[in-house]
Amino acid sequence: MENLTIQAYQDHTWRDVALLKFSNAEQHNFEQVFIGYLREYALTNLDRDDEFAVSINYPVSLFFNFSTHGCLSFLDDLIPNGASRRF
Repeated sequence: MENLTIQAYQDHTWRDVALLKFSNAEQHNFEQVFIGYLREYALTNLDRDDEFAVSINYPVSLFFNFSTHGCLSFLDDLIPNGASRRF
């Protein structure tokens, strides 16, 4: 299982916010995605659905664990587009 930490720039510093897990990354299959907020971050920003959440659809929650097939829609905003994809 491969993990990816999502960070946010808040109060002039980068903070770890959530953890993405790809269950079948060893087979280069990234269809099953799990996301969960990190405990310390969730306790500090509990129930927020503003800029402290990864998405308005996924408010900060202590017991938030979401899994889906395919890419989570908010990740489309983070993935480089255009010429930046070449790097």
